Amino acid sequence: MWNVNYCVRARGFTLIEVVVSMAVVSSALVLLLSANRNALIRSNRCERNSRVEHAGESKLNELLKGIEKGRHGDFDGLPGYSWSACEESAGIDGLSKLKRITLEIRGSNGDEARRSSLHYGSISGDTR
Repeated sequence: MWNVNYCVRARGFTLIEVVVSMAVVSSALVLLLSANRNALIRSNRCERNSRVEHAGESKLNELLKGIEKGRHGDFDGLPGYSWSACEESAGIDGLSKLKRITLEIRGSNGDEARRSSLHYGSISGDTR
């Protein structure tokens, strides 16, 4: 003879099994979404750093070629970032015209970067 209660219970999941499986799936989903969020934040930071490096390199080249006449300003296309340039002697005996050009980049969020280059002669547009 068949036990009717046994057959009914064997076909489905109990409520506690469903609740436990939902908790496990939701925990895994939360971990997955937080990892994805952190990857997105790192990706955005890396892209911003790349844009700042490219803008700084371009500005330093503009200074060396005489295209940029100013000594400080804001970057076009990079809101919140400003730059300033200074020129000093390279400090090598016998090469008094060799100058070290330093470009400092500052962001409104506290980011700072510095690029330097040696250049023979003064920056174009310098009155010294």
